[in-house]
Amino acid sequence: MRSLLVALFVLSVPAAAFAQSDAQKSATQLWGDGSRLESDKEFPKAIEQYNKALTKAVADKRNDVAAKSLVGIGRCSESIRP
Repeated sequence: MRSLLVALFVLSVPAAAFAQSDAQKSATQLWGDGSRLESDKEFPKAIEQYNKALTKAVADKRNDVAAKSLVGIGRCSESIRP
């Protein structure tokens, strides 16, 4: 009975409640979100996400993620232009 109640509770909580806001994510997580958006061909959204990752990476002194974010921004920008 207890497991049934737990299952019902878990199913009743919206998925958005488990999602982290961008402010709580690491630079690597933000870069990953940008990469997924890029693979879905959502280039403007990907650029926005890569910019967030870049800002966070610079603040955290994560030069590797900052460099990957810049490359992602470049790739998306080239894909948008005809």
